[in-house]
Amino acid sequence: KALNEAAGIYELDTAYFDKGWVVPQRWVHPTPIPSSLPDGTATADITWPVASFNWNIICNTGMIVAALAVSEAEPELAKQIIESAQISLRNGFAMFAPDGAWPEGPMYGALAARDAAIAITSLETVLGHDFDLSKSDGMANFGDYLTHVTGPTGLLFNYGDSDTNTDLVALTWLASRFNRPDYSRRTAGSKPVSHVALDLIWRQNSEERPIDGRQNSFWFGGLGLVMMRSAWDDPKATYVGFKAGPLRSHHNNLDAGTFVLETNGVRWATDLGIGNYHLPGYFTNKRFDYYRTATIGQNTLVFGSANQQTTGRAQIEEFGQFPDFNFTIADLSEPYGRPVGTVRRGIALIEGSAVLIQDEIEGNQADRVFWTMHTEAQVSIDGQTAILRKDGQELRARILSPPEALFTLRSADPCKTPYNSDCANQNPNSGVGRLMIDLQAQDSGASQTIAVWFDRVGGAADNTIIPLSDWRLHATLSQPDPIE
Repeated sequence: KALNEAAGIYELDTAYFDKGWVVPQRWVHPTPIPSSLPDGTATADITWPVASFNWNIICNTGMIVAALAVSEAEPELAKQIIESAQISLRNGFAMFAPDGAWPEGPMYGALAARDAAIAITSLETVLGHDFDLSKSDGMANFGDYLTHVTGPTGLLFNYGDSDTNTDLVALTWLASRFNRPDYSRRTAGSKPVSHVALDLIWRQNSEERPIDGRQNSFWFGGLGLVMMRSAWDDPKATYVGFKAGPLRSHHNNLDAGTFVLETNGVRWATDLGIGNYHLPGYFTNKRFDYYRTATIGQNTLVFGSANQQTTGRAQIEEFGQFPDFNFTIADLSEPYGRPVGTVRRGIALIEGSAVLIQDEIEGNQADRVFWTMHTEAQVSIDGQTAILRKDGQELRARILSPPEALFTLRSADPCKTPYNSDCANQNPNSGVGRLMIDLQAQDSGASQTIAVWFDRVGGAADNTIIPLSDWRLHATLSQPDPIE
């Protein structure tokens, strides 16, 4: 019922796709595929072997395990399935390249890595080898990604169709397989694994205490992801997750420039995460008509009410790690359809506690500009200052620039926004507000800087605005001279 069906699908793919397989090329638009083949077969039902996303790994793993289970009774069928599946898996495993970060978000990445581990373990157990699948580029680094994408609260930086929690059992296999015991050092607040048997099977037998070599800041260049934190193993540490990168990926949102923010055990800047898969066209032509997938539903800039462009890729320009000043700068111009260098966002973690979000916009602005941060906190606004309160903690947000800007709080209910298509069935985003800055259009051609400072209530904020182009210079000059 499974293997015979899969064998037919593998054969159809061989007949209809170039050389049998679509070789994935990162950042190149997917090969156009018709909705049906000449014989009437729906391509949606047969494209998982040639696709580069989590479903490829999940389906092929199921086929491999099933084939191995019946290999003595059905040797020819099992051989055929395993050979086709191990070739097909290379399309899915290409998603780990180049550095382990997963385009579909950490929830689907963890799911795909878990099944990848099952497939590789099963092949090695029965056949004695894994067709070198475990040597796929980036797979050994996925543990770095999954570790850094988990905040001090244990919540994931849940961009795209991702939830804030997932099963981290893949870390156990990665730690053992690639001799990275540091992957087994769970982030404070992370949930126990749900697959206890797999955790036991894969656990590395070592009495040595793993050395904690984790960096406080990490840049994954392939997707333009940067994570910064003040400390590990401290649930109250300050943490920022930031996403630039390409926007064309399965389960992705139009979210270049989005961020999450944690401190004192609270997630203050929230990513809304996974949407309603049952909405019409959610995975096809209407995906970005809905609030959670549209740019308006992200913690980034919105010009008018327009979406970012699906073909755009935001680039990380700078990534710096200095004592008391960790930062990243991204060029967001392309996703907004603007010339390179005209929309830039910098995020800095300062002295381990304060966070600065600074945007620089060049050229005429025919549309109003909206700075947005989604939050589940209660918000009190006094002009350029907002006090956020949640779980007995407080966080202050201050507008440093422009001087005329004011905070406002608006609803995140899709029915009250331009992205209200089928809004009764969209996620209502109950308990979530939009902390916003609303700036009028500009036609002077002058540059515009939006700077927002986050710190503890009562802290002293430095009102000095340093251009993004000078951040690295400022960080270097502010360091004391080495003692000879």
